[in-house]
Amino acid sequence: ALLARSPRLLHALGAVGSRVRTRMPRVLIGLTILAVLVQLIRPALPQAFGRLTPDEPIALVDRLAAELPADGCCARVLNEQVWGGYLAYRLSDRVRTAMDGRLEIRSGETWSEYFDLLHGEGDPARQLGEAGVEWALVGADRNQLLAALDAAGWQVVERSPHGVLLRAPT
Repeated sequence: ALLARSPRLLHALGAVGSRVRTRMPRVLIGLTILAVLVQLIRPALPQAFGRLTPDEPIALVDRLAAELPADGCCARVLNEQVWGGYLAYRLSDRVRTAMDGRLEIRSGETWSEYFDLLHGEGDPARQLGEAGVEWALVGADRNQLLAALDAAGWQVVERSPHGVLLRAPT
């Protein structure tokens, strides 16, 4: 219909075959139905296929939620930056995340210190102790950091293929 009303558009596009004109709506409708069906079955799919972010620490955050007092406020958490928004969403005012998706509110120095900490450089246990951090929720591949925290007496509360939840020594 659009092509019939606009000779300039028709001229710009060239001749559109009748097969394209008759099949295009069917293809678009089919793709739309497929997209809706995928959303309906997405929770039942394996995690690698079913989630937009397959490494969300859902089980670890569930465990952290169970460990925190229900009426507690603001437990400090060292977390992976990509998980900060999810932590804040799930646990709202019960935690204070180290980092989240608001990239622009941090200084370059803060980011540098954060990445040094996640890579296990310096004395992570001392730095976290001085900052009053009670929990760490970090990726399972943070070997240097995990080794440093383990040596300092941090307790592994739960592990998943994607991350580790640790509690500071009391």
